[in-house]
Amino acid sequence: MANKSGITNQKANSIIPIEVKKVRLIVVCQHKKERDTNTFKAVQANLTREYAAKFGSKYEIVNVYAPNGETLVEIINSYDEDRIRSMDILSHSNHKAIFMSEDGDLWGGDGLYISNWQQFWAGGIDGADIGEINFKNFTNNARIEIHGCNGAKEELPNDNIVHDISVLLFNSGKEKSYAIGHTTKNNPNIKGSTTKINEQDYRHNRRAIYHNGSIINKQSDGNYSTKQKGHLDEAAIEAKIP
Repeated sequence: MANKSGITNQKANSIIPIEVKKVRLIVVCQHKKERDTNTFKAVQANLTREYAAKFGSKYEIVNVYAPNGETLVEIINSYDEDRIRSMDILSHSNHKAIFMSEDGDLWGGDGLYISNWQQFWAGGIDGADIGEINFKNFTNNARIEIHGCNGAKEELPNDNIVHDISVLLFNSGKEKSYAIGHTTKNNPNIKGSTTKINEQDYRHNRRAIYHNGSIINKQSDGNYSTKQKGHLDEAAIEAKIP
């Protein structure tokens, strides 16, 4: 899965470093309802096209399919340190978990949880908690975005999975990193009822941006989340980080 850095001989007695691109992971999580999984796959395809157009060949864009939390953690941890520039996770979620379902239970215990206690309480076999992720494999300015519902639940600004991911990133030395999640329920109909399949996108409605446990996008109206649609400008976000 992860390409290791190295060197290759081009001529006798000559070595040239291999260029190893930073990676943008776009993750689809499996669910009981095939319709939901197919929607996530459609959004994954849309994001892949957008990133290819936006970033050109600068990054390696990798599509990932995760049947359970354990597999997702294994994929992330297979990369070298400072390799993953961003990760988008397409899944159902709430403030405590990213839901996955290998065994057919939509809300079963096979997802990715905010803590090992939450994973134990969920009762799954192939689940994992975010503390098992090696966040050193992300770049210093990494972005992790959870596209499901309530990952950054409005009523619990200091007790949600997006908050905790931002802290774990920072504690791993990623000083310009941040995590993004929705503060309420969400859906892929970015253009309302007229949204076409090749337009589906969860990046609308209110989203909060966390850096080391603090929200960095408080609005002038007092709300701590933005309703801006689409890709949030990474350079602008990084400029807000001390």
